[in-house]
This record gives sequence, structure tokens and C-alpha cells, in this order.
Amino acid sequence: DNMKKVIIFDLSGTLLKMRPPKLLVNKRVLTLLSRKYKLSIITGARKSETMNILNKLDVESFFTIVITKDDTLSRKPDRRLFMLIKDRLKAKGYIYIGDTKKDYLFARNSGIPFLYVGKRKIGIRNSLDINALLNYILNNFPDNIN
Repeated sequence: DNMKKVIIFDLSGTLLKMRPPKLLVNKRVLTLLSRKYKLSIITGARKSETMNILNKLDVESFFTIVITKDDTLSRKPDRRLFMLIKDRLKAKGYIYIGDTKKDYLFARNSGIPFLYVGKRKIGIRNSLDINALLNYILNNFPDNIN
């Protein structure tokens, strides 16, 4: 169980909308993912706001680690943010999902595969529908991702 793969989510625009709070990810998909992988979040939002929204949307229990701007001086695309997760979650592989160029650069700097929530063809896969990307992970997350 300790060697599950880790899916790292960007928060705003990827996992959810902040104002008003709205989950963009299907909860059933999140449940399936959490059984198979460890889920974590890296966000530039504040800790209190992040935890409030996750609580309000009743999804905080899905996430093993949540790193906010209050936890570190590093900001995306700095790979030190990834090291914070890697040091705490030893895993067989990591994958990052985000919706901005900064998210893409963060994944690239960290040397991990990137799934892009958007129109542009960047990362290993892109779609405007995050649930399509998550289904792709459920069906295809290869064993050789490091």
C-alpha cells in the first residue's frame, strides 16, 4: 500500500472552482482513484481557504497531503514543491494534473508526467474535461512511470 502511485492535483480550475465552491471532479471518480492511488494537492491558495473549501465540498478525506502557499516559500513551477510530496509519499510513480502553463512547467521541472485540463496539446494528454483525464489515468496509468 505504501508504494501506490501518487496523483497530484492543482486546486483552482482543475479540481474545483473556488468562488462559488464547486467540485469539477466527479466524486465517484475521486472515490475510485483514492482506492487505487494516493491523492494530493499543490496550490497557491492559503491553507485556511483550501481546507474550508475541501470540507465544504466534502472531499478533504480523499487527499493524503495538501500543500498550500502557507506551507512553503516555493511556488510553481519550482520543483522543490514536488520534493515536499516525494519526501513524504514514497511511491512507484507520480502524475500531475493542472490547467495552466505554470502547472505544465512545474511537472516538466519535476520530471513527472503532466495531464493538461485545457485545449492546447501539452503534456501526455489534454482535455477540457478533467473527468476524461481521470478516466484515462484509471485505464492507462502505466507501470513504468517514475
